[in-house]
Amino acid sequence: MKIQERENNYLFCIGAIVFGVIFLAACTKNVSVDAGDIAVLSDACKALSKKEAKDACYVSLAKIAGDAVKNIKIEPELGIAKEEIAFKGVPLDKPDRMEDLMAICRQVKDNLESVSSGYKKESQCRASDGRTWFQVGYGSLEKAYLHFKLGDAGELLNVWGSLKNYEVQPLVTVLSEKYGPPKIQEEEVRNGLGNTFNKQVITWIDHSGNIILINSIYDKVDEGRFEIQSASYLKGNVDKAIQKINAGKERL
Repeated sequence: MKIQERENNYLFCIGAIVFGVIFLAACTKNVSVDAGDIAVLSDACKALSKKEAKDACYVSLAKIAGDAVKNIKIEPELGIAKEEIAFKGVPLDKPDRMEDLMAICRQVKDNLESVSSGYKKESQCRASDGRTWFQVGYGSLEKAYLHFKLGDAGELLNVWGSLKNYEVQPLVTVLSEKYGPPKIQEEEVRNGLGNTFNKQVITWIDHSGNIILINSIYDKVDEGRFEIQSASYLKGNVDKAIQKINAGKERL
């Protein structure tokens, strides 16, 4: 039997046992369930692979266990945002959002046109070819220089900016408060001198397919990157990658 088939059978058996025990307990109301039973059944619920089945298992367990199960916490799936991802209230992939961004830009005095020591600084609150960048406070970042890309209909597609190493964790903490616990992947990167560094790739994705992506190390070992990608922008990048691969195959 293949490994995957054995794993599927194992999870199926766990599910059958859990719901079987819950059913029997529900039919015998005079039978008490002690804390040890609750712990065993809770672990069995946790082992279920599908989130819907896992949540249903916990709900059924709570019904038969009463007060003994009140402190059991249904764990959220890591990296799944608990609300729609947006940028400072500006939704992604929605048309006519340029003015919303410009209003955010104008809130920061340093972005506006000014004259200092005879040097005229142009306003950053404008866009060219659907692109703009300006200084803005975002989460734990008091002064972040962020870049924005909009689509033909003025929809916000992409936001990105560089991060210092010490800015990564505070930003992750703030974003976790809003969107829930992220998914974190550990990687090892090596520089030109052969030195190795630990890198974290931290992500949240919402049910529309929008994503927040933080790299603790990006182009430089002392510099990370923060990025928001809309679902359509992400799909467009995937489509481009597929086209590039197909074009390459034709040249083989």
